[in-house]
Amino acid sequence: MKYTLDRIENDLYVFVEKGNEENQVEISNKFVPDGILEGDIVEIKLEDELYTLTKLDNEKEIRKSDVQSLIDKLKNKK
Repeated sequence: MKYTLDRIENDLYVFVEKGNEENQVEISNKFVPDGILEGDIVEIKLEDELYTLTKLDNEKEIRKSDVQSLIDKLKNKK
């Protein structure tokens, strides 16, 4: 499943599921690889009670582009 890192609270990274933001996963910072920042999109897999996180840089760039396009459209409406 794809998740976005929503926030970091104390020692927990709180991820929300893409498309279903009510579904959250909290993972201890001990199990999150370095370099994952708020807003990053990751794929999370649970195998044998261990989480595997893969950072999806391309997904983040696509989302940024989509948001910028929406902002540009809204600016041009005026």
